[in-house]
Amino acid sequence: MKKPIYTLIILSLLLTACSFGDDDGGNQELPFEVTIIPDITVQVDEVLNRPPGSDITDLVDFGQPSGVSTSDFTLEVQFGQRIIFDQPTSGLGLNQGILYSRLAFFEENPADPGVFDVPVDTLDLYGSLFDKSVADPGSGNAVEFPGDNNRSLSSFLNLEVIGQDNTEELEYKYEIEVAIYDDETVVGYYVIDPKLIVRANN
Repeated sequence: MKKPIYTLIILSLLLTACSFGDDDGGNQELPFEVTIIPDITVQVDEVLNRPPGSDITDLVDFGQPSGVSTSDFTLEVQFGQRIIFDQPTSGLGLNQGILYSRLAFFEENPADPGVFDVPVDTLDLYGSLFDKSVADPGSGNAVEFPGDNNRSLSSFLNLEVIGQDNTEELEYKYEIEVAIYDDETVVGYYVIDPKLIVRANN
């Protein structure tokens, strides 16, 4: 008779543990949904005067305060927030646009404070902090770039902070690789290089 009693005790403990787990999950505050849409202004004609591969950060404006350069402009986000990079609000001619491609993150170099040149594994970063989404290939918001093996480029880029366990403030430089759509021609790539801070969950 001892065996069934032990079995009942173990089952009871398991059910109790599961109940506590459910209660904790149910009592957690849902993430607040906040969308941040940078007010992007790109001087496209000036961009096209530069060769592909150029850093065009100085030609892009994110609507930052006067006196703050785009390279120093820092977006601050936290869990549950989404950043949307969309089409520029001005600076575009007829049949022109900006197309989003790759994204890379960099941490501060311990040997050179203030310099963010240590690459971060984007798979780890996206898995723990960010969910990235772009237009699906073949959709109305996607354009193929023949110069990159017909890679699909997107008219928007969404980043949502999905990490829940960051207990300290995280600061990154991030590079957005873009191409320019100019009258049915895709020209690129170019790099935009601002900053990002992920606030701690407290």
